[in-house]
Amino acid sequence: MRYLGGLARLILAVVWVWVPVAAYAQTIQTTQLTAPSGQNNRLLIVAPASSLAQAHFLSKEIFADYAFDIRIIDSAKYAPLIDEIAHDAFVYFGSDSGVPPTQGFLDDIARTKKPVLWIKQHIWLLGEDLLQRRGLNVLRPQNTQAEAANSIRVKVKDPARILNWLFDENGRAVQPTTVVAGNLTYLSFNPQSDSAGTAAAPLLSTALHAAFGDPANILPMPVSSFEDRVRKARDDDFAGGVHLPIYISETSEKFVGYDSDRLHKNLLRIKNSGAEWVTIQRVYYQEGINASQIAKDPARTATLASLENIVADAHKIGLMVRLIPVVNLTEASRKPDQWRGMIQPSNPDQWWMQYRAILLEAAAFARENEVESLAIGAELVALLDEDDRWLSLVADVRHEANYRGLLSYQINFNALEQIGWAHALDYLSIAAYWPLAEDRDADLETLMETWRGIGAELADWRSRNPGTKLEFGEIGYVSQPYTSVFPFSWKPHKDQKRHLSEQFTAYLALEKFLAEHTQIAGVSFFASTREDTDPESIGYTPFGKPASEVMERILKSR
Repeated sequence: MRYLGGLARLILAVVWVWVPVAAYAQTIQTTQLTAPSGQNNRLLIVAPASSLAQAHFLSKEIFADYAFDIRIIDSAKYAPLIDEIAHDAFVYFGSDSGVPPTQGFLDDIARTKKPVLWIKQHIWLLGEDLLQRRGLNVLRPQNTQAEAANSIRVKVKDPARILNWLFDENGRAVQPTTVVAGNLTYLSFNPQSDSAGTAAAPLLSTALHAAFGDPANILPMPVSSFEDRVRKARDDDFAGGVHLPIYISETSEKFVGYDSDRLHKNLLRIKNSGAEWVTIQRVYYQEGINASQIAKDPARTATLASLENIVADAHKIGLMVRLIPVVNLTEASRKPDQWRGMIQPSNPDQWWMQYRAILLEAAAFARENEVESLAIGAELVALLDEDDRWLSLVADVRHEANYRGLLSYQINFNALEQIGWAHALDYLSIAAYWPLAEDRDADLETLMETWRGIGAELADWRSRNPGTKLEFGEIGYVSQPYTSVFPFSWKPHKDQKRHLSEQFTAYLALEKFLAEHTQIAGVSFFASTREDTDPESIGYTPFGKPASEVMERILKSR
């Protein structure tokens, strides 16, 4: 027995030959895709690398009538959690028996309630229990030769429904070829195989209607361009975000870089908190505060490839991205109490030439990857009075690198009076680590008294710089005693124990301050880290702690 195009002709017929037309119509209408409000109808086609060309052909041929925004990826590059959230429907093109989908993809498809069309191979990897609950019993081929011959067998029971049958030359139904099982439509036939013949067209038409409904119901929705996103961000009254700091070049067995799938949960946590922005960084190093050489650390400076990965993942779920190049002192060269704010190179021209190269590379990356906001520096306090050099950098980023996103600078909380070129930026981002108390466990009113003084200083600065937006570009408190006394310190006191109440009170004070000072145009919390779900975390992350509720109120309130 062979398929159409072989020595003996077989006939493919839709199930309405066997059941009333009304029953068939009802079957294919039960799983129609409804356009999600406020989202694009984004279809993800996942295929092994060897079949990407076929997948592109299929997308052009069979989805011509559907207003899908189609993306096609190598199955090995599927981003677990992120891609499931970022798309509204899925096609798996299982055309290569030797290349199964990743476990992350299988887990997402098993969990999703969105429409899925699965073509041919590897469906058994979803798990026998899951398939049987949906009414499918897939008889896996015993060898790859059998697979390649399109001989995957499927048995069906309720609640699954058969839409297409394979008949033999005597008119007997021998196996179902298209089955609907909830949100999963399974096509056991490779529509591009040599044996498919002209039967592929009606077969695919039935499968598409079953999986995605009538093409008339899939309405195109506007896609936000980079220019639109930047324009909106520039006009927004308030920008809420969370930092995702990484100090590793690329992922290894021991360390997590921006290229790791393990950061997907962090991104989703950030998105679900109400944030619109995620802040990422690329850290460079120099040997001491007077060094004139800035260098990438092969182990710690994020690679452009890893940055490209995290930017793409953030964009998929609707987060905008801020990129900050940071210059730190190496651990070996840093003396007690020294930090990047003290950098004063012995050869300024050499240092600034290298720093310019860093900025132009960052700007080119930001332009090519549609990063919505770029900082031209972070907390270089001792260099703030170099107005001409900073203004020249701004001009180079705009004109030579042709970057059209938002430009900012992250200034230390105590250095506002030292900057004379903030007017050249879209906004000034404050590292808002003002000490709020003189002793541990200060009450809310004590913290608010300090904030009122800070608010008066900020109002005075803005009155003298009316065209510059101010944001709290980085703010946070560790879960330790004395964090309101030394909020800028990972270790505010020798008594390093978990202490949630002081962090919580500091967050409450910030919430109250922002409610009373609406001229502050944004806040970005430090930070989402690998400790987000650690019940013993004493670091900055607010996630999983009482402070997270306050953070979410702030991010969602404006």
